[in-house]
Amino acid sequence: MNISHNAISSLHADALRGLPRLEVLDLSFNKIETIEGDLLGRFPLLRQVFLNRAFSSALNGSTDVINMVYRLFRESSNKFDHLEEVHLDSNLLNNLPPDTFCKLPTLTTLSLKGNRLRSFRFDNNCFPVLNRLDLSRNHINYVSTEVVNLWDVGFPVLEELDVSENPFVCDCHMKDFVKFVWKEKDVFINDEDTFCMTAIPSDLTNEGLAHVDANQLRCAGDIDANLHSVYLLVALALIGLLLVVACFVYRSGTSLLTKTFSGGGSKFTVVGGYHKLSGADQEGAVHAEFV
Repeated sequence: MNISHNAISSLHADALRGLPRLEVLDLSFNKIETIEGDLLGRFPLLRQVFLNRAFSSALNGSTDVINMVYRLFRESSNKFDHLEEVHLDSNLLNNLPPDTFCKLPTLTTLSLKGNRLRSFRFDNNCFPVLNRLDLSRNHINYVSTEVVNLWDVGFPVLEELDVSENPFVCDCHMKDFVKFVWKEKDVFINDEDTFCMTAIPSDLTNEGLAHVDANQLRCAGDIDANLHSVYLLVALALIGLLLVVACFVYRSGTSLLTKTFSGGGSKFTVVGGYHKLSGADQEGAVHAEFV
């Protein structure tokens, strides 16, 4: 059933009764603000659900939208023994409870692209047969070690993972994820659009994650520590230079200079100074005094 592009703002479960053999439901591009009752509970043979840009933009991906999505799947009476695909693109979602999709044992495709997710966490054993996950065009900056470990074991049969066009910050916190990308490079798709939006060091900015060496990644604190070391060395060098100059000035200011010359087998000393007239003696004679 395709009831997309209809500006629907409110739905009640009774509105779709009498369709026990329904397999495909498309509610995309509506303006849903409320859903009453167990909307999906009446469709035991449901295989595909499309909810792309289905909710009102006025809700702005708020808790109301998150709760509606949660009730549709997690709190439904439907066992979803046949549901294979769920599409929730472009709904401004910034978060989802980790058990939202844990009641979908046959789910093979989950698309959440174009939302505002900063991470994607889920409970263990939620996706036993998921083979395609689309998280592209979200707001993911970092993928923590915890999430990497979760993804590593939580998708036992995953074949395609799309995280392209996320604003990744490639620094020391992303080392494990970059290693994961290298390890599972055959799983990641659209790798040409999966790159470092910013990076430390900066020369890795705009570099594709599949080409980044995790060992090169640094954090701001590491750079600051290196700069402090450089500043300290420069300061010590300047202090040393000032001491040398001070010694030179002190030695140059000595009024008595003694220089030793050697040459032609002879050696003699020249003493430099000047004369001044001393006072007169008892006979009135004035004598020169060497200083």
